[in-house]
Amino acid sequence: MRKRTVNNAVAAGLWGLVSAFSLFLGALVGISFKVSHQANGLIMAFGAGALFFAVAIEMFAAGLREMEEDGDALRMEILIISSVVGAVFFVVVNRILTGGQANSVVHQALHEEREQEKSKEEEVKRRQSGYYKVPSDDEPEPPPPPPLASRRKLLRE
Repeated sequence: MRKRTVNNAVAAGLWGLVSAFSLFLGALVGISFKVSHQANGLIMAFGAGALFFAVAIEMFAAGLREMEEDGDALRMEILIISSVVGAVFFVVVNRILTGGQANSVVHQALHEEREQEKSKEEEVKRRQSGYYKVPSDDEPEPPPPPPLASRRKLLRE
């Protein structure tokens, strides 16, 4: 009996090392390559979903096993309804806490990119419309502004 327990402990330790190695590989990829905000968000969403799924399966497994043994359909319906209500509650509270805004890194990065593109387009339109006067080589440079003391004197008058 003792030998089996040791083998299980060694196997669990080895599987723990194998699963922890993915952290090391992820760090190497993150350091070596430039990952876009969208790819980063997708990878994090996948990881969070996998973790959430694992926790949900662990939580529901015991309940489902008991229900299967007892043959209690009412408990199964309660479990399903409470799961759906919990998910809806999470989404509603998340929206309330974030003010209804998209709170992911991907949405924020996309919004920033759109704003930058919009400002670049406006800048191009201003330059094309003659809004900016580009000084030529023939025109003299404007005189420098007066010193601070002179400006204060002008403001008092």
